[in-house]
Amino acid sequence: GQSGLLVISMKKLVSVGGERILIKALLLDIDNTLLNAAGELSPASKKAINRAQASGIQVILATARGYRSTQTIHRELQLTTPAVCHMGAMVYDYTIQKPIIAWPLCTNIAHELAQLASDQGIVISAYVGHEVWFNRMPDIPLRKDWVVQTDLVAALQGKSTLEMVVVDEKPIEAIIVAIKQMNWAKQVALGRLEEAGRNWLFITRAGISKASALDWLLPQLGLTWQDTAACGDGTADLEMIQRAQWGLAAPLAHPLVKEAAHAPFQVDQSEPIASLVQEILNRRGSKI
Repeated sequence: GQSGLLVISMKKLVSVGGERILIKALLLDIDNTLLNAAGELSPASKKAINRAQASGIQVILATARGYRSTQTIHRELQLTTPAVCHMGAMVYDYTIQKPIIAWPLCTNIAHELAQLASDQGIVISAYVGHEVWFNRMPDIPLRKDWVVQTDLVAALQGKSTLEMVVVDEKPIEAIIVAIKQMNWAKQVALGRLEEAGRNWLFITRAGISKASALDWLLPQLGLTWQDTAACGDGTADLEMIQRAQWGLAAPLAHPLVKEAAHAPFQVDQSEPIASLVQEILNRRGSKI
């Protein structure tokens, strides 16, 4: 590829015979995509998102983050659309400060996951209501909505748990081995993510993903996948990128994501979001 450019695969062209291109929505992962490797939102990206919204393009965040940590970036960008959070287990509407739909884990499975972690001395967290419950003190400072439960197994009895999370490679491998031995193993989805030098395992209901949440959300907004351009970096973004009309891989994307990317242009690797928005605006209503 050319120096300074992120080369996008041309395997899937998005128009033929002069078809008009009109991208109506931008689907964006947050970490290592909208935010750079340093966890920062560049001024160019922020300006581009503002331009996109001013042009009538809906900007939808789709992230593994919880709805509270997503709110900071959602507010900074002054977005009005709901966000896909918790690896697709929740769609949250910040205008009314409520989830509009969620797909929690089965109660008995969350309870048994807590028991598995307790038996093996693994730190596990559970998203319950507005709080994150831990079975043991984590190795990072507690936030105001984080609670260490003396007995997480008992605390989860009868509670609705959105997702559960395990951090770091050895505990992750141990809990995966334990889960595979359970008769409910096929009833959970295991989403892995590498972020800030650490490995994360997100345990959600089977069939839940960013793409599955968008399957529900897009029609609510009067959109289809063909109306969208998507950008992400991890395997959790893979289906979203494959199904969008234009799918782009962030500069530090997983090789599978880079392989799946498809768009009829290249974006500037140093400012991929700004470059993508510019391409969308340039081609709106144009013919290729």
